[in-house]
Amino acid sequence: MRCYILLVILFTCLGAAAQDTANKWSLRKCVDYAVMNNLTVKQADVQRMFAAVDLHQSQMARYPTLTASVSGGFNFGLSNNPATGTLEADNFFAAQGGLQSNYTIFNWFVRKHSIEADNLGLQAARAGIEKAANDISLSVANTFLQAMLGNET
Repeated sequence: MRCYILLVILFTCLGAAAQDTANKWSLRKCVDYAVMNNLTVKQADVQRMFAAVDLHQSQMARYPTLTASVSGGFNFGLSNNPATGTLEADNFFAAQGGLQSNYTIFNWFVRKHSIEADNLGLQAARAGIEKAANDISLSVANTFLQAMLGNET
């Protein structure tokens, strides 16, 4: 029993010592944590994802569209015969299908320029992430250094 209590006390002291060293934050650790958990940086990353989707949509607009449709109906009992136009007590099955394609041949380089604009928008969104991360890094470093200066005096 004494051995068990001694082991519990030993591990508790070691755990407390490990927590003491783990609670000391370096400047690098503070900056990394702030950049990873900052909402402005996360919002800038979401804007980058939206810009990537816009670019993908612009690139896919160069290809033609194809639409297919199928429909059917079944009439039973007293119904209108579509061939003769008279009422008959019979069963009718009607089926219909369709296929449609669409492509703009020339649109005064709108697609080309929209792809270029969306590509620049994606680059701007990436730069926005870097700017937000740099702003947060500078703010955290300034605060960290002020705290260190306050501890010295």
